Amino acid sequence: MRVCNDPKHQSKFTTGWLQKNKIPLLEWPKPHTRRPKNMTELKQFCLEEWTTILPERSADLKSTSY
Repeated sequence: MRVCNDPKHQSKFTTGWLQKNKIPLLEWPKPHTRRPKNMTELKQFCLEEWTTILPERSADLKSTSY
């Protein structure tokens, strides 16, 4: 599950419920200052980001998908 920094997602009740029910959370990506100027740059940016995902994390996400 992915939650943002919206206060309703950060409440003690919501945080506790997510932990109690063992709901895995995804972290928000870091904001980027780079902006692709064309499709080639966009592809390159995506490939660079993809390589930062650890294999273990991919396996975790795959095992929790439906």
